[in-house]
Amino acid sequence: EYCLQLTVSFKGTPLAVQQETNITVVHSQLVAVIQGGSSRLWPYVKDLVLDGSGSHDPDVEPGVTDTLQHH
Repeated sequence: EYCLQLTVSFKGTPLAVQQETNITVVHSQLVAVIQGGSSRLWPYVKDLVLDGSGSHDPDVEPGVTDTLQHH
């Protein structure tokens, strides 16, 4: 939660107004996208590699680099 405080004044005068309000930032859940569908049959003796490069953070604005990392 953040407290936003705004002060407006007329330069060269003692007139000023101050207002504050609380802001709560709610983050969206990440969108996980695994390439190839949601069902896998895989032998336990082999490594399973999933491609999650289609996953994204819906809170990242267009044109901003998404810092979501895939390992």
